[in-house]
Amino acid sequence: MASPTAGLSRKQVLPKPFTYYTIQNEFPECYGIGERGLSPTASITRKAEALQLKGYLLIFDYLMSGVTQQFKHISSLLELSGKLPEPFRPEIEIPDLHKLIDKEKLRQAVIWDPEEKTGQKNRFFDHLDMFYGENSQIYLPDHSPERRARLIRQFPHFNTHRFRSFNLQDTEWKSTPGIKQLVQTLFGNNPEQEMSVSNNFSRYNLTLVTDQTFFEEFYGKYRVRFFPGDDAYRSTPYATEPVPRIPITPGLQKFYKLRDHLNLFWNRILFEGFLKNGMNPDNFRSLWLPDKSGYLLLYKHPGQEEWMNMGFFFEKQRLVETCNHLWAFVEKLNRESFTCYFMEHLLLPEEEERLPSENNRLTILLTGWVEHMYPREHYLPIFRERLPAHLDIHYRWLGVEEMRFLNNITSHGEVHGHITINSIFSDYHKK
Repeated sequence: MASPTAGLSRKQVLPKPFTYYTIQNEFPECYGIGERGLSPTASITRKAEALQLKGYLLIFDYLMSGVTQQFKHISSLLELSGKLPEPFRPEIEIPDLHKLIDKEKLRQAVIWDPEEKTGQKNRFFDHLDMFYGENSQIYLPDHSPERRARLIRQFPHFNTHRFRSFNLQDTEWKSTPGIKQLVQTLFGNNPEQEMSVSNNFSRYNLTLVTDQTFFEEFYGKYRVRFFPGDDAYRSTPYATEPVPRIPITPGLQKFYKLRDHLNLFWNRILFEGFLKNGMNPDNFRSLWLPDKSGYLLLYKHPGQEEWMNMGFFFEKQRLVETCNHLWAFVEKLNRESFTCYFMEHLLLPEEEERLPSENNRLTILLTGWVEHMYPREHYLPIFRERLPAHLDIHYRWLGVEEMRFLNNITSHGEVHGHITINSIFSDYHKK
């Protein structure tokens, strides 16, 4: 029995997946543009006419090849992830191609527009939003495809627990309000993991203190003074250079090694103001010492006149790498320390007569030092949109001491969890 593929060329029998087969090979051979081409005895004029037709058809080959490549990458475009289609180039193989176009330029030509693909991905996400009755874009101002995809995957869970509060009988603190799970997911944290801010810094062997405590007790150990009369340092203000940003691969091991290179971590102390300003490269400089022995990494806190010596380095590249890891570490600390607590006034003890309007009051307690990283206009609309409409919502941003006080209560409360927390915290502010 004859093979069903008998008489077909090899390219037609075993095509590669999504391989473009030029339309020029579909023309009758009398045109002289197929695989067989023209007769060797064809005139120069006839060969020129064939090349002219091949060049005209090359436009359509270019377009059709792009369509084929888009089919090849459509799975990643319609995938619920932040993955975008990879850049692709036209795959055109015809005889005498080098006579029509520079093959090197053709190889460099990319049929791929990142903005267009990001827009197509977002339109796919918009379609998924309609299924859940949500608008994930209002939650993510940066419209990151990866973060948006992670949020959409969580919508079934969030909508199931949309109005779920904490469990008053949960003495092990394993229940988390649905709104808090959503907010923690938006900021890249584990929505099911409940960790106090104090414990988060403790696991890095750090203690977070107020700015006043740091500048009164520790600042003198790190500050660097440049005296105008000292000839060795007369030109110091002009010898400093900005520290550039470079691509790095953050990791816990590298974060822990910062303690060995940076003076600030020797006392295991970190202050609130550094969390706010320690990610801004404008506050850092590298100084090449006049004796050429090495480099100092300097930090100048806003409002302070003197520089802080962050560490000594023999090589400038090591200084730059360490500083970039420091910026990533501070960003990580800010993200992990963002938290919120919900104080329902209805659950507080009636120590005095309560107005009826206060029964619907809800005070949300938030970490105060992450304002620079998470502006309020990004997450306050989330609370208004997700919480029940009858609640009278108020906000309070806590400093280091207030947050530590609240964390201590949550860690050592003896009576029904949040009732104890709310009553003691309320008394604390009355004082």
